[in-house]
Amino acid sequence: MKQPESHGLETFTVAVHEAEEGGYWGEVIELPGCASQGGTLDELMDKHQ
Repeated sequence: MKQPESHGLETFTVAVHEAEEGGYWGEVIELPGCASQGGTLDELMDKHQ
């Protein structure tokens, strides 16, 4: 499996969950307490970049 290219930045794993009220929320596994939400998957992932 090819590893992502690094540009001096670290790569983290985001666990994505469907929110009960609609939309999505995600948490960064390697950073406890680091979470965000978005109305769409694209919006959520933009917030985690």
